[in-house]
Amino acid sequence: MSGPEQRAEAIAELRAIADLLEADQSVPLPSTQVNFWVRHTGDNAAVGTRIAQALAGPWTSRQVTYGSDFLELRSRPASGLKVDVLIPAEDACTEEGTRTVTVWKPLPAIAALAPGQQEGGES
Repeated sequence: MSGPEQRAEAIAELRAIADLLEADQSVPLPSTQVNFWVRHTGDNAAVGTRIAQALAGPWTSRQVTYGSDFLELRSRPASGLKVDVLIPAEDACTEEGTRTVTVWKPLPAIAALAPGQQEGGES
């Protein structure tokens, strides 16, 4: 399942959870982590901004790398709900310069445990 059907099912499930929690105070709050990966929307920065404006803060931001660079907006309100909004950095940021990073290469014995994996990573 994908596309509109998957979206409708996810919305219905989130609504059902909210309805259950409102109707029955004996049901404990679930632990939750919601990640919005904002890509391929036509205007990633605007969509990410609308998400953050619609949800409770306070928000923090930082640059993270998951294969490519993202701006991560993170909210940790008192409710315990964890929300991250990840937007490609090139869509949500302006370049401020460059930096040198250390590339770490695993020792041969460690690298042998994950053959075919990337040999180095940033620190």
